[in-house]
Amino acid sequence: MNKFAAVILFLTGACLAFGQEVPRIEVFGGYAFSHNPGLPLADFSSDHGWETAFKYNLTSRIGLVAEIDGRKGTDFRGLQPSTGLTVFVQQPVSTFNFLFGPEVNVHRYGRVAFHLRGLLGFVHASDNDTHASLFSTDPLTGQQQFLFTRTFITNTFAAAFGGNMDIRLGRGFSWRAVQPEALVLHRNGRDQTDFRVATGLVFNFGNR
Repeated sequence: MNKFAAVILFLTGACLAFGQEVPRIEVFGGYAFSHNPGLPLADFSSDHGWETAFKYNLTSRIGLVAEIDGRKGTDFRGLQPSTGLTVFVQQPVSTFNFLFGPEVNVHRYGRVAFHLRGLLGFVHASDNDTHASLFSTDPLTGQQQFLFTRTFITNTFAAAFGGNMDIRLGRGFSWRAVQPEALVLHRNGRDQTDFRVATGLVFNFGNR
C-alpha cells in the first residue's frame, strides 16, 4: 500500500508543478546514511556511505534518475538456535543500491527547488566475519562463547520513495540540503523499510 500511495503522491506533484527553467542534466554526489530501527533482539542497523545520481529532465516538470549508492555498517540480531541459548549476532554489512525512476520538479522558488521521486531497482548486500556471543550458559557443558564466521550475499528488489530540496549556490551547481527517503527492500528473509537520507552537491548542465 505504501508503494501505491507514493505513486499517487508523485502524480499529484506532477499536476501541481508548472513550467519553469530547469537544467537539462543534473549530476549529484554526496554522503548517505540509512537506519532500520528494529526492536530489541531483532534486526537493526545504521549504515554510512556515498551516493551518486544522474538525472535527465525530459520536460520542466519531470526527469528520469539513475542512482547508485554504497554503504557499510553493522547489523545486530538476536537468535535462538536449537540449543535454546540466546545468541547475539553482529554482522558487518556492505550494501549497494541500483535504482532508476522518475523525479517530479514540484516547485521552484528563487534559489530553492523541491522534488518528489519514486525509484525502483535492486540491492546487492553482503556480510562476512559474523561474530556471535552467548547471553546465557549451556547448563550441560558450561560453554561461555559461540563464535562462527560466514559470508552471505543477496541480490533482491529495492524501491525508494521520497524527495529532496536543492539550494542554488552559484551558476551551474547547487547544494542538496536534504534528501529523505523510505527505502523498501527484502532483506534477511523478510521485507523491511529503512530510513535513508543524503546530502551533497548537484552540478547542472544546460537548460530545459
